[in-house]
Amino acid sequence: MILLGRSISKIQPVIDEIATISPTTKSYFVPLDLASFSSVHAAAATIRTLTSTIDILLNNAGIMALPRYQTSPAGHELQFATNHLGHFLLTSLLSPLLVSGSRIVNVSSAGHALGEVRFEDWNFNGGKDYEAWQAYGQGKAANVLFSKALATKLQPKGVLAFSLHPGNIAGTGLADNLENTDWQAVLSLFTELGLSSLQLTILTQLSNASKIR
Repeated sequence: MILLGRSISKIQPVIDEIATISPTTKSYFVPLDLASFSSVHAAAATIRTLTSTIDILLNNAGIMALPRYQTSPAGHELQFATNHLGHFLLTSLLSPLLVSGSRIVNVSSAGHALGEVRFEDWNFNGGKDYEAWQAYGQGKAANVLFSKALATKLQPKGVLAFSLHPGNIAGTGLADNLENTDWQAVLSLFTELGLSSLQLTILTQLSNASKIR
């Protein structure tokens, strides 16, 4: 099993738990910063030295609703870069290792409805029109579109691709930067968009879960 992350300190508890559950399973840590294309290239190169095939590629890293506009080293809005572009590049670089029966899982969110992919202006007019939840929605919507495209293009190879809403995010740290007012804002956005009561219920559960520290 190959685990990617920005620091070994975040991954080591997972490696230790895997060793406890399955002592015969070997786990490898590969450093990766999804916002950096050079880091993605380096990680993919390392992975190719560790394995010749990939059974399951799980793209699940992400950041959410950054309060101020930030960009990646390449100049892309940071949520879009981290939540989509980094995963897109990593998957593309590792695609030769996918075989018939391999699966790609891109973790999206019910928040994909908050913002479509701004194909002509993904950087929000250089940050002048930046809105945190729309930026988050853009990346999550891109995850869904990416999965649909992968499912079509890789079908002849026997590779399956999926996107999903992860459910409860308590304990992940994803929402550590958010306050009650931030959740009130996103719930108001969902209401304005006319989304179903089920989606509102999901977002309410997530907001409540994120407050459990």
